[in-house]
Amino acid sequence: MRNNTVNSIWEGTINVLASEFVRFLIKKDNLKIFGTWLDRTLMLIRSAGLRNALAAAWSTLRACFTTQDPASIVADGRRFMFTLAWVISGTLLALDSERDDDPVTTEIARRWILSDEGGVGEYVFHDIVTVSDTASTSSRGEEHLQWDCRIAWGVDLPPNRASGHRSLQKASSKL
Repeated sequence: MRNNTVNSIWEGTINVLASEFVRFLIKKDNLKIFGTWLDRTLMLIRSAGLRNALAAAWSTLRACFTTQDPASIVADGRRFMFTLAWVISGTLLALDSERDDDPVTTEIARRWILSDEGGVGEYVFHDIVTVSDTASTSSRGEEHLQWDCRIAWGVDLPPNRASGHRSLQKASSKL
């Protein structure tokens, strides 16, 4: 309840940041300069799957920046800002995962970019930020749980782990 009074301030702040971000990016040749940097950075990603997904999202987003009128872009500034944040974050995650070939950071990058896990939720353009690896998102079984544990705690799940309430266990309860 205490935080409820500042909700409108937070929302207004995000809207101001988003509109200022959009105004700056579409001003003069800022988008071209930024796009040159991002294109070069994307080319550093060795994994074709990660690079292609990010490059496709960036290409579509850049087309939106260049084909829509500025008033429409500013009006939808929040989604432009968060979609670009998703592309930049994915790019940095992919590059970091390839820097030392750490399997955990590679899995985190894969999940962020290809599997729609994490990210910036409802604020992105969902026709730009799409699931590319539907096999991994539909099969969230034992291997997925193992990766969750490795990501969170740096170890594999123990074989004798507890899994839910005892009433749901196969062995009958003595209670």
